[in-house]
Parts: sequence; C-alpha cells; structure tokens
Amino acid sequence: MYKNQYTQFSAAFDAASNSAKGITAEVDEAEISEVQKIQLKMYKEFQKVKNDNATLKKSFSKDSIMETVTETPTKSSVAKDIDPFLKKLAQSESSGDYSVENKEGYVGLLQIGKARLKDFNKANGTNFTMDKFKNSKSMQDRVNRWHISDIDRVYDEKGISINRDSFRAIAHLGGISGALKYIKTDGKYNPADSNNTKLSDYAAKFGGTA
Repeated sequence: MYKNQYTQFSAAFDAASNSAKGITAEVDEAEISEVQKIQLKMYKEFQKVKNDNATLKKSFSKDSIMETVTETPTKSSVAKDIDPFLKKLAQSESSGDYSVENKEGYVGLLQIGKARLKDFNKANGTNFTMDKFKNSKSMQDRVNRWHISDIDRVYDEKGISINRDSFRAIAHLGGISGALKYIKTDGKYNPADSNNTKLSDYAAKFGGTA
C-alpha cells in the first residue's frame, strides 16, 4: 500500500515540477502569473508529500514488517519442510476442508481442538476463539504452522530416534506428551482415537516408521 502511494505521489510531483517550469520558492511571487502561483503552490505541496513518503517508505522495510509477525522461532532446516507434511495431514484430517467440525469439537483443516488452540494463544499472546478459528483460513494457517513447529521444537530438543514426520503424526494424534510416552515405552503406549486409529498407525502412514 505504502509503496503504491509513494509511486503515485512521485509521479504527481514530477508532473507538477514540469508544469512549474523552473519556478522555485525563492522567486518573487508578485512577479509571476496567477497560473504560475498555483503551479508553485502545487510544487511546494508535492515536495513536502514526497519527502514525507520517502521517510515513510524507509520505515516500512521488509525486515521491520516481518519482525512484527514472527512467532515462535524454529530452525530453518525444519521450517522449510513443513508444507508437504501439512498438505498430506490436511488431506487425511479434513480432505482439505477448512470448515469441517467433527462431533467431538475438533475444527478445521487439521482438526485442531480447544486444548491445542489454548496452547497457541498462550504461546503467542493471542485470544483466538474456536468460532473465529473455524471461520478464518488465515488464522487456521497460522495456528497449523505453529502447531507443527512446536512439535518440531520438542523433536529437536529431545533428540527423538524415529524420523521427524512419524513423530509429528504421533504428536498430532496423541499430543506431544503422548508422543513422548510412545517413544519412551518403545511403542507399548499406543492408544487409539475414536476412529480406532492408533498412534503407530499415524506414524506408519505419515513417516513410514511405527
């Protein structure tokens, strides 16, 4: 938006400057025509606008904008491989439908529950409700990426032995604490959800390692 404004005002300033034909603030306005006075006024006004917008443009650099929306940091080597896993998980959980809500109250593309949304709000200083979450694709995308990044954080901190996508899948289905218990017991802790899907089923489905 600001870039467009700056471009527009710059073009207008150039036009006014050309019309003024060299008239500057130092001339004696009593010696110039009424038309030239108008041109001079426009010149001065656009000069001010141009300077103000140049300053504004500098204050909205890419780095400063990105800094305001950055969430929980993750390793770059982890973040770059999130999308393929998310797409596969979304297809399994909701067939890619952001509006889905099951009978147990799990909502959206990845079927996020109230407890996990509460975790997100606490970690990011937000106050998203389930209704707002369900009806906002951008909000869901933000929460979903954080959800997987948070699982990755634990995976890296704990030095998990199974591959990353298997751990992601287990933690998504059974929670991070459940996934850690699954690892600690070498898979003996292996509960199923209401669809009779076990943690090991998701591990094999998404990571090839049960």
